[in-house]
Amino acid sequence: MTEPTEFRRLKYFTGLFTTARDWEAEQKYHLEKLKLHNKRLHTPGIIRGEGEELNVVATGGLKLQVKPGAAVDSAGT
Repeated sequence: MTEPTEFRRLKYFTGLFTTARDWEAEQKYHLEKLKLHNKRLHTPGIIRGEGEELNVVATGGLKLQVKPGAAVDSAGT
């Protein structure tokens, strides 16, 4: 079993001085929350109904054509 992710978020206040590292941490917080949501509340696979659906077509020999679309893997990404 994997270790649970520790979520840390900036606490903003007037006069707060931020750095690039702070903003990267803020983005990581949101990305990890989204991954957790996707992993726990959705099954891996193609996301249906979002514009064009992901489609993979064999075009002959060892060639594949991957058409536009979206999918979620088992890691939630």
